[in-house]
Amino acid sequence: MFLQKYVKGKEELYAEIKEKIKQKLNGRTVYTPYEFVSNLRLTLSQKDIELNSPHQNAILGIISCRDEVVKIPEGLRNILYVNFSYFGSLYVGGKEGLEVLAHHLPEGTDKWVVLLHLPHIGYDIENETFGYIRRKGQQSNSYCCGAHALLKESRKTGGKNLNPHTELHVIYQVIANKAKVKDDPYEWTRSLYKENALYLTETLIEVVKENALTGFFYLPYLQVHVQDKSMKEEGTHYDVFIPLEFRFFYQNDQR
Repeated sequence: MFLQKYVKGKEELYAEIKEKIKQKLNGRTVYTPYEFVSNLRLTLSQKDIELNSPHQNAILGIISCRDEVVKIPEGLRNILYVNFSYFGSLYVGGKEGLEVLAHHLPEGTDKWVVLLHLPHIGYDIENETFGYIRRKGQQSNSYCCGAHALLKESRKTGGKNLNPHTELHVIYQVIANKAKVKDDPYEWTRSLYKENALYLTETLIEVVKENALTGFFYLPYLQVHVQDKSMKEEGTHYDVFIPLEFRFFYQNDQR
């Protein structure tokens, strides 16, 4: 069993996980939950963006999936945030949804919106494969994210397999039918979120300008649920975070 979680300390486990995934993804940056939160705070402070009182000048929106295996990193739970949960963590709420962030900002001259996007994916560290996870109480692997798998299949039918009155149908119409279909779950996920990032940033620019905000910072990270054989039997996992390359920082010069 690769992780041997009852023998090794958590720091040593995370070091092994990070190294394995970095090798798999040709040296991409990988953060533990603690490193992820610390890096996020540093990144925002370098832009003079503060999410906490008494000098708060920004509000946080988090986009995550409704899947039961998704947990917000502990270091962010003490920060007030607007929860945008959609299947697959794919945002389709439009400008009306993002207006909530603009209206809930603290009063002041500087007003920033920070949008933290956390799509998720399973990773089998023993077999070095993305896309699946063993959920608690289940005897076999299931797709993670399952919404991604369904959307990928929907490309083959032009979305005809989706109920037109459901959220996934809207997600397909707005985002998924524009993404490039990839056989690898990791690459398919990146393709979906690249399309979603373009949709979000265009909408955020409108919100910032119309509400005379200072600007926005859009930060997407892939939340990876890592399991080995011993953990699958219990339905547990360790999370790490991979920064995605299509992040956007926008400052409004028309205020």
